[in-house]
Amino acid sequence: MVLINKIISLTSRPNFAKFQHPYYSSVFSQLSQKHEGSPYSSTSSSQTPENDKISGSNLNIAYQKFLAKKSKELGIVVKPVTKETSNEALDFLWEHFVSSEPMSRSLRLKRGWWIDQIRFRPLVESGVCIAAYSSQDGHLLSVAAGRVLDRNDRLTRLRDQLGKYGFIHILPLVGSAVKPQRFVQARSLIGFDPWAFMEERNIGKVFEGGILAVHNDHLGRGIGELLIYHLFPGLQARGCQATYDVYSSKYSAPIIDRMGDFEVLALKKFSELVDDKGELLFPDADADNALSVRTRKLKIPPIVKA
Repeated sequence: MVLINKIISLTSRPNFAKFQHPYYSSVFSQLSQKHEGSPYSSTSSSQTPENDKISGSNLNIAYQKFLAKKSKELGIVVKPVTKETSNEALDFLWEHFVSSEPMSRSLRLKRGWWIDQIRFRPLVESGVCIAAYSSQDGHLLSVAAGRVLDRNDRLTRLRDQLGKYGFIHILPLVGSAVKPQRFVQARSLIGFDPWAFMEERNIGKVFEGGILAVHNDHLGRGIGELLIYHLFPGLQARGCQATYDVYSSKYSAPIIDRMGDFEVLALKKFSELVDDKGELLFPDADADNALSVRTRKLKIPPIVKA
């Protein structure tokens, strides 16, 4: 019981700094160079895309304008998820992510205090979670959440190792999942390990994108993709060098692919993900859909010209 309490204690206490407010000014104040007539102060000009002629502070100002323009076109307002809005984000994830994500659906995930504390709350309260709201009625339309991993953060690394066993053994006892070990088995089959990735590539920090959820009535509009664009400047300011994530949805993988400069580290169709007895790990998933691990250098993507 002491071990279980320790697992929950470690898992439910994110140790990442929060984005400061207001969102845009905090992000771009760390990225921009001094520019006459501009409200942005400076530190770096290294974010210039190779195929974009805009450079330095002009790039960051242009990128901010790009985000604002696209947000207006989609009718959304992007805000960081705070402790005060984290419960709303959790409710949204259960309604619009868990019910449609292939692995979660196959494991019959059911909401409860334990699974919220082990899996979802640490993500939405990590300080790297933003949400898109309708500019017309204020309804929540999308949530993007993840965490910044530091190769030298031994506590988080230990928490990941212990949390895996908590996920496997606790969730069935409280009725929140059926055979959750299949989730761990699948990650092993595709070699998902952000810590090993950082060691092999000599990378100090990565962004592990845990969740990208879009309201079921607004899929395919580009809202989720724009949220990812919103994340990049802040992640760069925090020293992230790459993204690293597992993709299970037919909607999420194409987003990172369209941004370019990505690498597929592993890919297996759900029909290939079987246990020692040859049984499918995720029987409710589309057999032709795939589970993949992708990484991308964390630089601001080329600005899409409107």
